[in-house]
Amino acid sequence: MAAADSSIKYFRILEMYLRLLDGEVLTRAGEAERYGIDIRSVQRDINGLRLFLESQQLEGFSQTVEYDRKARGYVLRGNKKDLTREEALALCKILLESRAFTKEEMGSIVDKIIRSAVPRRDIVPVQQLVNNEKQYYEELQHHDGALLEKIWAIGDAVSARQMLLIRYGKRDGSVVERTVKPLSIMFSEYYFYLIAEMADPAEAGLTKETYRFPTVYRLDRIQSFAPCGPFHVDYSRRFQSGEVRRRVLYMFGGPLEHVVFEYVTADSVDHVLDRLPTARIEKEEALADGRTKYTISAEVYGLAGIRLWMRSQGPQLRVLAPEALARQMKAELEAALRLYQ
Repeated sequence: MAAADSSIKYFRILEMYLRLLDGEVLTRAGEAERYGIDIRSVQRDINGLRLFLESQQLEGFSQTVEYDRKARGYVLRGNKKDLTREEALALCKILLESRAFTKEEMGSIVDKIIRSAVPRRDIVPVQQLVNNEKQYYEELQHHDGALLEKIWAIGDAVSARQMLLIRYGKRDGSVVERTVKPLSIMFSEYYFYLIAEMADPAEAGLTKETYRFPTVYRLDRIQSFAPCGPFHVDYSRRFQSGEVRRRVLYMFGGPLEHVVFEYVTADSVDHVLDRLPTARIEKEEALADGRTKYTISAEVYGLAGIRLWMRSQGPQLRVLAPEALARQMKAELEAALRLYQ
């Protein structure tokens, strides 16, 4: 009988904790009525829960049960569920739009986020807000169903500073082997990428003059990989993924370039500054037709990525520097015009 009473007590305390996680306010009188016990038993349950939470304090994680005079009851302070319902909904929408995983993987991830992060009373409304997008979700053609495991395993090599021997399928269909120092995993425009440094550029037929750092590999094109020894990190010039993110477009690599261009518009250029985080407006000039001509400069890795973006801006944009980029843009636009003649 004592064991049964003990089990009921523990079940009661766990249920109280789950309701506190969901943001409920507990009162001694209300809990006594709910469970058919006296107020002193409720207080003992709360004290037991307090002691347990005190014993579970970890760095970055802290929970306490405290009496809130304004709410007139006990509430949970500190870390609750990691996401609010609003944050969980926004995250699910972003994930679905990314098309980063297979339909099965994406459905599982979205469901887990909702179940683990959203208060129980809000689970159904949040599910209803994402169900239509889940139903009509279109996965990319490249998925092989093993991307999550690949992300973790290569990420583990990044953390452990282990060189990798990879077999990589290039865009032209050929397959090459490369020994690389994995530095970071990044996501951009539907795909995950490995940012790496070649252990030996000569392996790819490159010299110090022709080798471009960082080297970018699309994760889904990595057919196999295996660790092949540790590598040393020079902290005076260690890789900063945040700095690369600010200077890379469409994950094209290359040497650091300084570009200058004119942008003419009747609207704001916020979208330009958002696309190019390093961009600065050097000059503004009001035009007679009511539009504004902006002179903008930016730093980017390589010219291939920014050239793609510039072509999408049509007659609003004119390249000023470097001269080689201006010539290439002019030639490509003239070639495109000939298609319509």
